[in-house]
Amino acid sequence: MTASAKSILGPLESGSLRVVFLFVGQGEATLLLIPDGNGGHTSMLVDCNRAMKLNGIDLASLLRDLLSVPEEDGKPTLDYFVNTHPHKDHLGGLSNIREAVTIRSVWHSGHKPGKEHDGPYQELVELADEVRKAGGEVVELVGSRTPIEMGT
Repeated sequence: MTASAKSILGPLESGSLRVVFLFVGQGEATLLLIPDGNGGHTSMLVDCNRAMKLNGIDLASLLRDLLSVPEEDGKPTLDYFVNTHPHKDHLGGLSNIREAVTIRSVWHSGHKPGKEHDGPYQELVELADEVRKAGGEVVELVGSRTPIEMGT
């Protein structure tokens, strides 16, 4: 029997904060499940990659399995995607994630990378446009001492 992401990371109904460092082969991907005060969680993915040649996990499949599906569009929902900087190993596989889940909010550094990272950067730009058109939030994270509160 194959274990599901929900069975490994659950029960998700508890009030526990879960921080999951995901093996993506090369680069970074961290999933946070933040208690929302209503028995559920707010989901946040910080960076992504999919280095299949290095046996990285299929992040899109994990998110599709793990996240709840609202009735509106029938796709699982990721509340926040955060990109620390737009390099290939922090944005790889973003198009697969966009196909698998609906992303409600994007936080990014505002950094424009060199040409070697242009493809993944353009995926981030497209995601930001998509989120804005859907009425979601796109935030450029710049130096600030203003906290952003979420969860309980």
